Amino acid sequence: MSVQNPGRQGGDLRGRSPVQLDLSTCVNPYGPPDAVLATLRSMPESAVRMHPYAAASDVESAYAEHLGQPAAEFAAGRGASDLIWLLARQFDGKAAGLPLPAYTEFRRAFPQARPFGGGPSTHPAEVLDDAMRACDVVIVSNPHNPTGQLIQRRDLTDVALRHPASVLAVDESYMDFLADEAAQTLVGCGADNVIVLRSPSKFWGLAGVRSGAAWSRQPLRAQWDRWRTSWPVSAFAAAALRTALAGKPWASEIRHVLAADAAWLEGCLTQAGLDIAPGRLHFRLLTGPGPDVDRLADRLDSCGIAARVLEEAYGTGRPAIRISAPRRQDRWRLAAALDAPRQET
Repeated sequence: MSVQNPGRQGGDLRGRSPVQLDLSTCVNPYGPPDAVLATLRSMPESAVRMHPYAAASDVESAYAEHLGQPAAEFAAGRGASDLIWLLARQFDGKAAGLPLPAYTEFRRAFPQARPFGGGPSTHPAEVLDDAMRACDVVIVSNPHNPTGQLIQRRDLTDVALRHPASVLAVDESYMDFLADEAAQTLVGCGADNVIVLRSPSKFWGLAGVRSGAAWSRQPLRAQWDRWRTSWPVSAFAAAALRTALAGKPWASEIRHVLAADAAWLEGCLTQAGLDIAPGRLHFRLLTGPGPDVDRLADRLDSCGIAARVLEEAYGTGRPAIRISAPRRQDRWRLAAALDAPRQET
């Protein structure tokens, strides 16, 4: 079978056989917007020469404007991963709960976390209730990685309100993919025991520049500022983020394109003979017997296509593989690998 390093993220192709189509990463293949690249190309030389004193506050104010909350409630960092590790430091020595399936970085940052639930879907309310009741902090992603499913804002808010002694930390790195983002984000919710992580890495195609912010009504900035470096965000990351968040027409257009790609992908994957978890994002999680998952992974690999095989620690309950939708011009390659019809959607 195709063997993968369990600690690696999607998109890490180091040491792999030649890859012609990378469907292992969930970063939007249409990003970044042209406006972001133009902004970066026009950055003055002083942005390179001088320390980025204002960059962190610029990220915080950009998210504050985008999400309609006070800038003082945000704390900037180098992407969601940096913020997850700050969260782990904040709750060091506390009981952490990790509903399964779970994102790679959660498992690395919270190696002693107690697992809850599991299976090829996002987390039911009763699993979240059990975790919040038993632990000081519970970490989830929403929209969920690796299933692409969504827990409704009201359901997460209700869970947090039922357990005020515990903190619910929600990674919303994929929230920008949703057209109803404003109605689904937990940023601004009425629960004081919620921490929300936001990042432009996935939807805006800015994984390489590393920026993001945590939102909470807890005193995040005072706590996290003691641990952050003097310049936690680069001037380029701050400028790229602000330009991206202003690109509402681009975002609306790309959401329609990704929806079409996802619909095509789901139809194509019926040829794989595995169970497809329904999702709202541009990737799909497939589960089934181990030999069948291995055969699919090997078949894709032999065709130069990278997908993300998920080992048991993810908590999918069954052997699983996650595949992102190719761009329209790349669909033929996946269709050929699966012997699927090359219809357009």
